[in-house]
Amino acid sequence: MRHRTQFPVFELRPSYALIALGSALGTVLAATAALVAGSLVSDVAAGALGTTTAAPALLGYLALSLAAQLATFGLTGWLPQRANLRREVDSSERAIDLVLHMPQRAFVRHEAGHYLNLVNMASFAHGCIVVATSTYVPGAMLSLAALLVFAVLVDPTLAGVLALCALVYVPLSLLPSRAANRLQTRMMPMREAWLDEARRLVEERRAAVAAGAEGFYGRRYRERTESYRRWRRGYLLADTLSTSLPTSSGTLVQVIAVVACALLVATGRTGVGTVIAAWQLAGLFGQPMSFLCEMASVFAANRVNVGLLRELEREAAEPSGFERLRRTSRPCAVPSASTEGAIHA
Repeated sequence: MRHRTQFPVFELRPSYALIALGSALGTVLAATAALVAGSLVSDVAAGALGTTTAAPALLGYLALSLAAQLATFGLTGWLPQRANLRREVDSSERAIDLVLHMPQRAFVRHEAGHYLNLVNMASFAHGCIVVATSTYVPGAMLSLAALLVFAVLVDPTLAGVLALCALVYVPLSLLPSRAANRLQTRMMPMREAWLDEARRLVEERRAAVAAGAEGFYGRRYRERTESYRRWRRGYLLADTLSTSLPTSSGTLVQVIAVVACALLVATGRTGVGTVIAAWQLAGLFGQPMSFLCEMASVFAANRVNVGLLRELEREAAEPSGFERLRRTSRPCAVPSASTEGAIHA
């Protein structure tokens, strides 16, 4: 039977499913408001909106827009962030528990900087990935499907334009995300060496001052810092490109959608309000699409962190040779950190 890892990249939880549905609900409300706005503009242009019907229609549009904004804040913004914080801390606690209970011969294979990296950077990156794949990504896919349905209701041509633009997002993030992943993998040992050097400097400060070796320690720390900073600068550049290019392309999608619908209006195939609806729907369409591309780059860049945590899990599962002694001890007693170290030493 395949071992079930403590560090999955996707978790099926009722709370995560509700968050994904809530995110899609916020998009549906915003898309409905866009259609209402387009209908109002078409009615005004055609002279079909009288003084008696204008006030209720505008108040209804205002209420719908307000509900969409509140839903976006609560269901798409705050609830996923809260779930993200909980999952990050949970991953960190799992990593600490594995470090405390791993065999001593496995523990001494790495320096302290390696474990500091696991319980801080790697664990929090893993928690972010889990929430993204379990809530944000399903919510974004549901939102895209809903927006395509709304675009068909406006005009099938608009739906076709949005579908074609979605295909352009993929290459915009693929190459930079691959570069970020490669740099992240190579940068990890340098980060650990930098953390180890900082720890060594603090622990050996008294001896360094007594021997007058402050310059030696400082120079070695600066060398580690410069090496880590150089690789991190390249990673940040690739990561910024992979996340900013899809987002900045959203405006271009809106322009293309408006031009296509303006041509439809010019040929008399649809009302002028279609242009307004197309502008708003294209703006909404760019948000989940850019997010999916961003999450693809984030997952690629942080896949190494998931691998490190699973390696920690495998090392903690190695036999210590004292399992029989543990079984004959008190069954309800959980070994403390000091007892664990004494057994494995």
